[in-house]
Amino acid sequence: MSQQKVDAYKSQKKNRAAIAKKEKAKTRVQFVVVIAIIAALLIWFCVAVVKNVQAKSAADAPAVTYEMDFSAADAYMNDLSE
Repeated sequence: MSQQKVDAYKSQKKNRAAIAKKEKAKTRVQFVVVIAIIAALLIWFCVAVVKNVQAKSAADAPAVTYEMDFSAADAYMNDLSE
């Protein structure tokens, strides 16, 4: 082995605990980010479902009905057929 490789190995061996600590912290941060994204998606889904249910219940409310008097049109049609 060249002296350069030996020095790199010694440096890596000396810093092995710090490197492991950094990797552990990186893994924790990734875990927290994934959990936050999943929570955000879950909240978004729940809000969408609630809004959809509220919109459907508003649509299912009794509709406004109108009545029209067709007696004049009926009288006119009767006059035409006679």
